[in-house]
Amino acid sequence: MKWWMSLSTATEAMRRHLLRSILTMLGIAIGVSAVMLLVGLGEGVKDFISGEFNALGTNMIIIQPGRTETKTAFGPPPGGAQRRLTLEDTNALQRRGSLLTAVTPLMLGTNRIRFANRERDVTVIGTDEQFTRVLSVGVISGQFIRHDASVTGRRVCAIGQTVKTELFGDRSPLGALLEINRSRFRIVGIMEAKGETLGFNMDDMVFIPVKAFQKLFDETSLFGIRAKARSKEELDAAMEQVTQILKRRHHGNVDFTLISQAAMMSSMDTILDMVTRSLAGIAAISLLVGGIGIMNIMLVSVAERTQEIGLRKAVGARRRDILRQFLAESAAMSTLGGVLGIAVGYGGGAAISALPWSFRMIIPPSMVALAFGFSAAVGVVFGVYPAIRAGKLDPIVALRHE
Repeated sequence: MKWWMSLSTATEAMRRHLLRSILTMLGIAIGVSAVMLLVGLGEGVKDFISGEFNALGTNMIIIQPGRTETKTAFGPPPGGAQRRLTLEDTNALQRRGSLLTAVTPLMLGTNRIRFANRERDVTVIGTDEQFTRVLSVGVISGQFIRHDASVTGRRVCAIGQTVKTELFGDRSPLGALLEINRSRFRIVGIMEAKGETLGFNMDDMVFIPVKAFQKLFDETSLFGIRAKARSKEELDAAMEQVTQILKRRHHGNVDFTLISQAAMMSSMDTILDMVTRSLAGIAAISLLVGGIGIMNIMLVSVAERTQEIGLRKAVGARRRDILRQFLAESAAMSTLGGVLGIAVGYGGGAAISALPWSFRMIIPPSMVALAFGFSAAVGVVFGVYPAIRAGKLDPIVALRHE
């Protein structure tokens, strides 16, 4: 019996038991779609986090106080360093960092702000005029902190979109006095909307000059320094230059940690790849369950068609013809189930991506091909035993079976 004849016979057998065949194919379809959706979820999360990192600025170098013996992509815990970074360190990098386009100090704290009878707890950032160049953020109205305000510690501030909406509504806040920690700051700028970035709401922040922050909170050491290399190709050289400048200032001690954006992304990619593979492995279990369902149905089919098998053998069908017939039937069910699963996977991914959020599913074609191939292989593997059992039936015994 030729393969096309086996497929024709398998199609006819599936048609006779249509509901049973459809339910069997659904097991495979669920497995394939689950693999696609979970892998698409993992790849989508990776793409989303990459976008979040890039939104903070390209070629960025994160400089944190303290040194960890075990190198990680996230550096020492905040506040755990004995040797602190200072404004003088920032000034040295600004003067001598020839491979850097911008360097900005960073101080942060949480405080209650007030305007008229409205209050709000926000994150207060102490920085200077180069912050917008390093972090790639802009001002939509007014101006950011100017150089003279950074140097003198003048009490001015720029506010995020959420702060503006919650405290001022539709009114323009430019020129208004905002109370921060019982001190008044004049609003000179409104930041562009950035939304959530790596867990921080950039729109719910107030930015003040770093020296004003030090006076306001009686703090001299920096939370950290952020720098921007001239180009991606010069990033490693820029990090080496930063290390040498700070090392000379710290009497030869490397009591600080440098983290590049690329290193952070590499670590995140490694973690997310492991998570994605784990999710795909979990989803693949449902494919094995679907394969067991195929084996069960094929064994039932062999029992139901015992007389038919005996008759076919009596008229000259060979064992391999019977084997081929049942293998074709199981492979057809798993293949059709795989096609259905791909359709459901793409449809589900498109539906999730269409939801009103910035996240989108990314389903790699290679994973689709792998899931489909695995589903077809499952049908063949789990169809072998029922097919062998059918092929071994004695024709005389089979004809007598009722």
